[in-house]
Amino acid sequence: MAHEELAVGYIRGSFGTAGECKVESASGDYTHIARLSEVTLCADGNRRIFAVEHAEMKGSFLCMKFVGVDSPEHVREYTGWSIVVPRAAAKPLRPDEWYIEDLKQCSLMYCSNDGSAHTIGTIVDVVEGGGGDLLEVVLSAECPLLDAHVKYGASGRIRTVYVPFTGRYIGAVDTVARTVQLVHLWIVE
Repeated sequence: MAHEELAVGYIRGSFGTAGECKVESASGDYTHIARLSEVTLCADGNRRIFAVEHAEMKGSFLCMKFVGVDSPEHVREYTGWSIVVPRAAAKPLRPDEWYIEDLKQCSLMYCSNDGSAHTIGTIVDVVEGGGGDLLEVVLSAECPLLDAHVKYGASGRIRTVYVPFTGRYIGAVDTVARTVQLVHLWIVE
């Protein structure tokens, strides 16, 4: 099921003395965020709705001012919080782009030589790596293709692995069926 709200940015700190804040875009695009008239800020189960007084680019970051947030100290209360908007207000996707929220909880699948599909693990997040995005995957304890030493770390707990989110390692992505195809099994070993 599609998430109806998506995180489009993050409050990174205050700017100036009037309660303006620096905003980092989750997608790298700021156009859709600068057009917002209202945002929801979220962190640790807390939610606050603010009207946007103004927004403008200041060099490499977006500067936003929320109605009722009038000092750097007040901005600091929200530093690190996510800016969450309805899906319709998020950056439009191009072909072969997906929202991170839609990839979370997808099954990472691998087709063996006999054509049978196996769940390798579950995608729990997408994180930024040095060379690009990485799928954070919790391996499946039930996967018959993986040996116990691969599934479990030295602690005896199921392992989390990171798979580069590139065409070299990832095939078809189907967010409706909640599956992502793994091209090479060795990348998780």
